[in-house]
Amino acid sequence: MSNDQLSKFIRAAVAALLPLALAAQVGSAVAHDAQQTSGHFDDRHQGDHWWRHHRTRVIRGVTVTGVNDVRGKPFFSWGPPYGPFGFPTLGVHNENGPQPVPIDESTPDSAVLATYVDPKFLIVSRATPEDVKPEWINVPLFDVPINVDFNFQQRSPLPTVLNSVPLRPAQAEPGVGPITLGKWMDASGIAKISCRGDRATVDLHLRDLLPHRMYTVWGTLGLPKDGSAQTFFPIPLGGTPNVFVSDKYGGGEYKRVINFCPFKPDSTLRPLLTINVQFHAPAQNFGAVPEPGFIPGWWQGIMTFNHVVFPINVDVLDQ
Repeated sequence: MSNDQLSKFIRAAVAALLPLALAAQVGSAVAHDAQQTSGHFDDRHQGDHWWRHHRTRVIRGVTVTGVNDVRGKPFFSWGPPYGPFGFPTLGVHNENGPQPVPIDESTPDSAVLATYVDPKFLIVSRATPEDVKPEWINVPLFDVPINVDFNFQQRSPLPTVLNSVPLRPAQAEPGVGPITLGKWMDASGIAKISCRGDRATVDLHLRDLLPHRMYTVWGTLGLPKDGSAQTFFPIPLGGTPNVFVSDKYGGGEYKRVINFCPFKPDSTLRPLLTINVQFHAPAQNFGAVPEPGFIPGWWQGIMTFNHVVFPINVDVLDQ
């Protein structure tokens, strides 16, 4: 494969995966109803009798450090043509240089997390490393700038309320900084999905997220069966607003009704591949899209970060 062909393939792959931010054991992704299965469920050979007795399934979340990335490794396969494609959206804060240090299985839990722009992101956005402003990356996650301007022209790191001047903009207590890899990977979650006819109830229970911080919930839709598109597509799961704020202990709940059953992927134009819980470091959301990804600097890895993923119709890899 020539360099030009390779570049085109990577661009196509990232374009398909990038719109959504795709968390604490890699092998903990399970679905069960009296038995455990992988995150992928195939019901093509199941009849009405089976469905009358298996309407509810429970899926355990996986804590991630990027798009299909857990400490530098993928944990599932999207299936053809993208396979186990993924990339990190977090790095380790580098006090001695401008670039964050990559996260891998040997990274200590005490490492402080920082913003990071993966090269694959630059390929799909038709950008180069020169387009990335130095101040955007290697920023400790707790210090990501927050909008403080009615005209959206000024963003600034904010202290917590008890460390701020009274009546000035501040981040909610309790303070969560510095955000370490260990603190991030402590997060966990359970998704309970109950199907009834052509609709379902999705009930997420999360714990040990970052306390009093903004999160959104997204569904990643796979390629359409009719071949009308070659990219995945994000939806706000259960409609907008798809926002919740974790409590002071990092707990969170999210319950929505959707108009399809995720475990019957052949019944819709696109299958639901994953459910994604995304952290918004600047404490703002962007309506029906996860982030305005093609506005320079308003990128995944700089403003938004995947935290917990629930595999639905993907193949969880053996670890």
